[in-house]
Amino acid sequence: LHAFWGIGATMGPIIMSAYFALNYSWRSGYLTLGIIQAVIFLIILISLPLWKRQQKESLADITKHNQDLTYKDIVKTKGVLLSMLIFVVYCAAEFGIGQWGASYLVSVRTFVPAVAGTLIGTYYAGITIGRIVSGFISFKYTNKQLIFFGISIFIVASILLLINLPLYILYSLFFLQGIGLAPIFPSLTHETPVRFGSDKSQHIIGLQMASAYTGASLFPALFGVIARNTTLKIYPFFILLLAITLLLINELLVRKTKER
Repeated sequence: LHAFWGIGATMGPIIMSAYFALNYSWRSGYLTLGIIQAVIFLIILISLPLWKRQQKESLADITKHNQDLTYKDIVKTKGVLLSMLIFVVYCAAEFGIGQWGASYLVSVRTFVPAVAGTLIGTYYAGITIGRIVSGFISFKYTNKQLIFFGISIFIVASILLLINLPLYILYSLFFLQGIGLAPIFPSLTHETPVRFGSDKSQHIIGLQMASAYTGASLFPALFGVIARNTTLKIYPFFILLLAITLLLINELLVRKTKER
């Protein structure tokens, strides 16, 4: 499921880049994406009866499983706050690259918008392919191993982006950043029942998703404010800082939840 989200995320920048390359206005690209969204809306609308039926079948089990828990109990559970924080930082990195990478490439590296868009498309392609592959290798490696491998690859690729490298290498580095980020989000979610118990996992995953969207919303905006008052040249340093922070929080989380 995470991999197929990546397919859509990959297509967005490619569609926009195609319109730029053909000298169309950005409005044409937005119109195309808007039509796709409208089709998705219609599909979901038609499928609503299926969702309701499934909800009825599972609601009784979920309620019985979690009826004695409060969010106060959940937040006090050892490691939960760190688990929420790592989702904030992860999404700050993932969406930070998606939203500001092209601006950095155009304004600082002086690439044309179409090339910058394809580089970001390559990044999302890395996330997509990485998640498909990690889905298969998750039978052999644990979630913790996949998270560690992913963060390590992401850090190496982010360090190399500090160097003024030629375009053909940049494609590889953006792809590697995507590969590195690919297994982190799904593996963190999948590890939640193991770390905190299946009785608490429903609530904790809800908090993790809220944390993820907090990171996705606030940090790219915060970077925009900082860059406006300084320079877009800080972009690769900002991403590297997030990558290192991700590694540190993950190590703390592993230690906090080691007893389980």
